[in-house]
Amino acid sequence: MKKSIYLDHMSTTPLDRRVRAAMDGVIDLGPANPHASTHGYGWDAARVVAAARLDVAALIGAAAGEIIFTSGATEANNLAIAGVLRASAKRGLVISAIEHPCVLETARALERNGVALTIVPVDENAVVDPAHVAAAIDDDTALVSVMLANNETATIQPVAEIGALCRERGVVFHTDAVQAGGRIPIDVQALNADLLSLSAHKVYGPMGIGALYVRAGTALQRQMHGGAQQGGLRAGTVPTPLAAGFGMAARLAKDELPSDAGHLKELSDSLWQQLKAALPDLELIAQDAARLPGCLSVRLPGIDAREWLEGAPGVAASTGAACASADGRPSHVLRAMGLSTEEAACAIRLSVGRTTTIDDTSRAVTELVMGAKR
Repeated sequence: MKKSIYLDHMSTTPLDRRVRAAMDGVIDLGPANPHASTHGYGWDAARVVAAARLDVAALIGAAAGEIIFTSGATEANNLAIAGVLRASAKRGLVISAIEHPCVLETARALERNGVALTIVPVDENAVVDPAHVAAAIDDDTALVSVMLANNETATIQPVAEIGALCRERGVVFHTDAVQAGGRIPIDVQALNADLLSLSAHKVYGPMGIGALYVRAGTALQRQMHGGAQQGGLRAGTVPTPLAAGFGMAARLAKDELPSDAGHLKELSDSLWQQLKAALPDLELIAQDAARLPGCLSVRLPGIDAREWLEGAPGVAASTGAACASADGRPSHVLRAMGLSTEEAACAIRLSVGRTTTIDDTSRAVTELVMGAKR
């Protein structure tokens, strides 16, 4: 019996075998605490972590000393947003309406504690207008946070322009680049980013580790207390095998980005064309926007997304964002775009990856068409 066709790479990517090998090699070194500075085991581990930090930095055009390892993107986003607001005398925070829940919930928690939160809207293609961000910034704004690419619609945001206007106004700018990593080039200088979040398991690395880029000179208050690791900004032992895996995944993402991106675009284009031919009423969400390669958000009017996927058990995909699909609520991203609750309930997200094949997409089309017609 064939396994389900995995079309949920925006949720998580499979661990690359080369990443696994790098992690195994570190585990074989023996006890590996990179903060143990009095013996060889610790020195070896520290060298591994330093090399990984260089690789992650290179993926985004940063300096190694500007990378803080975290437990994942959620912690990175929390550290960026809460860290800036708690280090600043200013109380204003501006985010977009389509941010990941870990950004939205962090912002709302800060709002309950006196932060003035402004949420800027998006257009019908889930794209933020920089003019709306500019209008939201005032003299009390400490931070603006707008994601580089959306985790449901794959729309790419005008982050460089937003970052530039923040720099002109003296406002710290953060971008959640989790979905963009390994799919499009990222350069923190070109993006005018002061803070940028990444996650290893979105780039064929291990779960349990992420990173926050912090531009030198950016004021940030630690959110975890305990030790003085990572410049005093993030307490706790850096997990050496996970760091090694993240480093290898970042190196591969940088080196193979052109071929990966071409592969992803070819597959998603084929998937869309075949599905549209078989299901003429199918709609591509955010079709007029620039989107990440390899990702499709589609809806079939009148067919509930959950029922559609239940009728296609041979395909592993999600309704909207995987992190929010379990609670049954309509997607806040699709609602922000102007879709009704009923319209949003018809949407599914299909995302291919490095190991997906044309045969996989053809099989997936057969499954999805059968599911839609049951």
